[in-house]
Amino acid sequence: MTPPYLFSKLESRAITQENPTGGRGLGGKGRGNGNGRKGAPALRFVQPGSVHELCNIEGPGMVRHIWFARPDERPEFLRSYILRIYWDDSPHPSVEAPIGDFFGVAHGRTAHFMTPWVGMPEGRGFHCYFPMPFSRRCRITFENDSPEELGMLFYQVDYTLGDEVTDAMGRFHAHFRRQNPCPVSQDYVLLDTQGSPGVFVGAMVGVYVLGSNWWGEGEMKFYLDGDEQWPTICGTGAEDYLCSGWGMGLHEAIYTGVNYFKRDPATTWERFVSFYRFHVLDPIYFQSALRVELQQLGAPGAEFLGENSVKKEGDTHDTAALREAYAKKGWVGPHVHPGMSDWLFDRSDDYCSVAYWYQNVTKNPLPPLPSRAERLAGIALQDWERAKPA
Repeated sequence: MTPPYLFSKLESRAITQENPTGGRGLGGKGRGNGNGRKGAPALRFVQPGSVHELCNIEGPGMVRHIWFARPDERPEFLRSYILRIYWDDSPHPSVEAPIGDFFGVAHGRTAHFMTPWVGMPEGRGFHCYFPMPFSRRCRITFENDSPEELGMLFYQVDYTLGDEVTDAMGRFHAHFRRQNPCPVSQDYVLLDTQGSPGVFVGAMVGVYVLGSNWWGEGEMKFYLDGDEQWPTICGTGAEDYLCSGWGMGLHEAIYTGVNYFKRDPATTWERFVSFYRFHVLDPIYFQSALRVELQQLGAPGAEFLGENSVKKEGDTHDTAALREAYAKKGWVGPHVHPGMSDWLFDRSDDYCSVAYWYQNVTKNPLPPLPSRAERLAGIALQDWERAKPA
């Protein structure tokens, strides 16, 4: 980050509905009543199925900040409003994601959290501070992929012009995925990209938990530049990837955190989980290709380890007793890998994510965005989520 006390010849601009070109001396005036009294603070009456170009900026320049005010708090709509960003006249977007997930919370939920890169102050404003260089052009669009008119969309894009943009600077990318359910014994793929050097800088991951007990023993894996069966970088568990340990719960930190965590009171299972991890101080560099996967691996709950474990040489567990307990919970047979530690088992849950990375703009488009029906399945807000703790 450039120290704020240094003078610069860069030009600071902002695009809003009142000043859609970011022109000098046009803030608070354009498209409004001309008297500076909020003549046109928001994009109004966004029709179902419509796509609106929020900005079209000629470079070179750098997007410094993107802000939206929450357009609709219902999950089905936060999953239906799609943000896309196009760099340097590419016909394919480098950013494509529902706005709720892009700004850091899964499942169409909102939650107060703040990081240096994305956040939702009070769960009402959405912000992004990822620096986004471009040489020729930046286009940002908003799609209303819902069956209802959106009455108002408040937004602002802050940027500079005149930045020195070189070939060594990647373009910002972000992409939403969901796999519901992710098949047993298959890792969930957050990102699979090729064609240029790049830097992986973080991810938001959502898990809709489909079964009992702890789901997060799986390892985060980074396959670099031709890695096939085995990754170069491999962690030790989902909570360990968040720099925590021994399970996860609601918490907010600068580079890692769990910003949404709800248990189903009928089953006591963890049901909706949303977490984030930003590689600010430990970026993942790749030269030609990167595949990022999260393994699906579970462990029994404390009640199993307490009731069914026995002390043996090496402090192992009573496999027969554990498997009987698994059977009662529905995790049996093919869910357990031969030769795996006897207290770990494969499982199948519903995963979604937004990966954030920098890379050259290539000729390869992002994988297709899941359909609206696929994005919305199972995310309706539950009454017990609204209930306040006693």
